[in-house]
Amino acid sequence: MPVSNIKDPLNIMVKIKTLEEVFTKANSLVDGAIGLSALVAVAVLIYSAYLMITSAGDPEKYSSGTKGVVGAIIGLIIVAAAKMIVNFVFKTV
Repeated sequence: MPVSNIKDPLNIMVKIKTLEEVFTKANSLVDGAIGLSALVAVAVLIYSAYLMITSAGDPEKYSSGTKGVVGAIIGLIIVAAAKMIVNFVFKTV
C-alpha cells in the first residue's frame, strides 16, 4: 500500500515508499531507543553497586546505592517488556 498520498511538509518520508518500510524504520528507531535505555540502566546499576561497595558503613550512601540498583533492575525489566511488546506489535501488524 503506497503512502505517497500522505502530506509530508518536512520531507521526512522521501525515501519511504510502502507501509512495510514505515514499520521497518519505526522498528529500527524503537530498537535503538530500547538499546540506549538498556545501556543507561546498566550504567546506573554499575554506579549504584559502586556506591554500595564504597559506602564504608555510611547509611545514606548505601541507601542511595540500593535505590539505584532497584531502579536499574526495574528499568531493565521495563526495557525487556517494551522490546517484547514492540516485537509482538510489529510482527502482528
